[in-house]
Amino acid sequence: MKKAIFYTLIGGVLCVGSAPIAHAESSLSPSVIISEIQTVGASNATEEFVELYNLGDTEADITGWQLQYRAASGTAAQTWAASSTKATFACADGSASDCRVVVAPHNRIVVTHTVANIAGALPMTGGFSGTGGQIRLIQPGTPVVVQDLVGYGTAVHAETSPAPAPEGGKSIKRIIDTEGIPIDSGDNAIDFIANCGDPSPGQDDAIYIPLAAGCKAPETPEPDPSPPTPTPGSEPDPPAEEPGHGGAPVYLPLIITEVFADPVSPQQDSTDEFIEIYNPNDSAVTLKDYRLQTGSDYRYSFTLGDTPLGPHAYLAISSAVSKLSLANTGSGVRLIDPNGDIAYEAPNYGNAKPGESWMQDDAGWKWTLTPTPNAVNILTLPQPKVVTSTALPKKKAATKITAPKITTPKQAKAPATKKTVEQSKTTASSQVATAAANPQYWLLLPLGTLAAGYAAYEYRQDISRASRKAWTKLQGKQPPEEPRV
Repeated sequence: MKKAIFYTLIGGVLCVGSAPIAHAESSLSPSVIISEIQTVGASNATEEFVELYNLGDTEADITGWQLQYRAASGTAAQTWAASSTKATFACADGSASDCRVVVAPHNRIVVTHTVANIAGALPMTGGFSGTGGQIRLIQPGTPVVVQDLVGYGTAVHAETSPAPAPEGGKSIKRIIDTEGIPIDSGDNAIDFIANCGDPSPGQDDAIYIPLAAGCKAPETPEPDPSPPTPTPGSEPDPPAEEPGHGGAPVYLPLIITEVFADPVSPQQDSTDEFIEIYNPNDSAVTLKDYRLQTGSDYRYSFTLGDTPLGPHAYLAISSAVSKLSLANTGSGVRLIDPNGDIAYEAPNYGNAKPGESWMQDDAGWKWTLTPTPNAVNILTLPQPKVVTSTALPKKKAATKITAPKITTPKQAKAPATKKTVEQSKTTASSQVATAAANPQYWLLLPLGTLAAGYAAYEYRQDISRASRKAWTKLQGKQPPEEPRV
């Protein structure tokens, strides 16, 4: 009994000793938000950045998280294409295997396209529209966890309402509270302010105003309430045309309707691939300075010439003209307007199907067997394969055995001869042999026996005479002559 208690105590000590020791680790903070966005630089449309802020009181490990962007037209019901990912938070190549991307409490981290001199900034691919778009921060997985979403400008989808779009060289920023913490009410329109001071990626900004009071602006003199006295003979100047966002002109929307990425012989990739543009407007659009971009990171570009595209008309730009490459394993395809904004971005087509084109109709994007450059799309789906069943071999017809015809005395027209008797015997023997070879016909055996017996009885006199003649010959005697009738 003492030994049992001793071994029990020893086992308990070993179990406790083998249990993992809890290390002190900072808990992950879920409170990482998007705090500032610049979509267009002052002199270069590619000067884009996104700043994140950790609202929590503990550090946040965001290793593996992703920043995604899509055009303003995307709806809440639509999935985000794989090409929408602009950055994945990871350590630089050559870092230690246990390297993590961590945001300190109440601190910032920045991802940027071409903006330089931002301490600790991580890279991303660009392509934001200045007039509107949707940017979100996610934790990949099943399901995807959306950490934060900001829709701005003309965005269809946002947190409640979209934030204003920034002007060129400016940014949108979250307003801060009285303690200097960015607010997150769940409404992008309320939380963000546009064009408030210079962009400040990675830094606190003193121009933030507490509690959404607005951006500090220089004091302006009170307007004179009395209207100006017009000079006799002069007329007031006509009102100036309203420019687009940031003073840039406004362009009518164009869309990409078809992408032909993998032609088959005799067509060639270098000449017969094409991207089709459609004008959905009731007036013509001049394509001067529009650009087509392709590639997984949109590195390939082609600037269109001074070509008018009529209302509700199609224009296919072939690879022979654009020299653009459409990879067979999937490529992004988008149209950039002269302002540098994304006019349209087609979903990534994945693996191209030889001889088929990637087209859109009212139901979305799909593959068709009928490419239609410069014309309305036609959806032609492959015919379903018809599986022809192999017919089973037919059963061999059973051999029909006909019983020998039995002639009754009334039907007999002439006396049977020896040959007739022998034929009858042969037929009966054949019948017996066939029945023996075919067990399924065993019932014919007694019928054959009866037929042979009847034939012997019917022709017994002939058989008797034939027997006597044969016996006489064996004895060397001349057989007696048959009496003539």
